[in-house]
Amino acid sequence: MQKARILMRFEMDIIKTERLLLKKMKFENYIELFNIWNDNELIKYTNHPYVETLEGSKKYISEIIQWYMNSKSHFGPFILYYEEKFVGFCGLDLKSESINEFELFYIILRNYWGNGFATEVSKKLIGIGFEYLNAQRIIAEAFPENSLSWKLLEKIGMKKEGCIRREFFKDHKFHDLYIYSILKDEWIKKL
Repeated sequence: MQKARILMRFEMDIIKTERLLLKKMKFENYIELFNIWNDNELIKYTNHPYVETLEGSKKYISEIIQWYMNSKSHFGPFILYYEEKFVGFCGLDLKSESINEFELFYIILRNYWGNGFATEVSKKLIGIGFEYLNAQRIIAEAFPENSLSWKLLEKIGMKKEGCIRREFFKDHKFHDLYIYSILKDEWIKKL
């Protein structure tokens, strides 16, 4: 019974928060996502490449969708809308099946920073992860230089586990990553 419930939630196409609408990413979103992937400042702390053209955005979204179609280890990715305007994307990826660990991810367009959207969607996804996906642990990664992101993770109750040195290679150099996590029992205590 539990397994059927998990699979049903993996197939969700629309989720609502207090202010946001999350819709499953589709190919047609390549134009909206171009606004993220074409912003060097926005993607510099992510694993996403810089995309120069709409054609490049089509190619990249096709690769992402294909990867997710071949993988059953995800919840999302979702496109975020506020008052019918695109504001970003988010989701959960299964990192370890043996311990049922998921990784939270989100990117919000810069002109929507400071509105609490990342906080709102992160809390919603963490709740879904623990309640419906039976996650035991949810993690998130943040570049040490990206204080906006790791401060948000702390604000929603995640604990810093440490810094993995030279964990990520981007822009021809290695980067350290902070690792944050929250356990199911910690989340339940916060409710």
